[in-house]
Amino acid sequence: MVLRLTHITTVSVDRRAIGQRAASLLADRIEQIPRGGDIIDVGFHLVEESPHKLPASQNNKEPVMPHVDIKCFPRDLNNEQKSALAADITEVIIRHLQSKESSVSVALNEVEPGEWQSVWDAEIAPQMTRLIKKPGYSM
Repeated sequence: MVLRLTHITTVSVDRRAIGQRAASLLADRIEQIPRGGDIIDVGFHLVEESPHKLPASQNNKEPVMPHVDIKCFPRDLNNEQKSALAADITEVIIRHLQSKESSVSVALNEVEPGEWQSVWDAEIAPQMTRLIKKPGYSM
């Protein structure tokens, strides 16, 4: 039996910002995206805290984070489905990280299947020991 992965998704978040429970909930939300018999594999990529400093005018404000970056094969999602996905992910981040809704940003970046190797090489493989949800495939 050959397993054909047709949609692969990676979510990136600040290393300090997420735990195993939040990762599991995010994976559940992403896996609920409507699909027709396709398999979605979800990987979570933890990024290091950015070393930048906030401008003096923002010293008493919540830092701008977290940012969730979803990379996946092209999907046929309409604007309503994209908004629902962003809302669900934002809800999980708020619940587990006590972030404000206005501090959460979500990106959806579609990557052609032939280009996925570059995502694997740059973002998944080098971080494998730090991923809190590892992909069920290798390249």
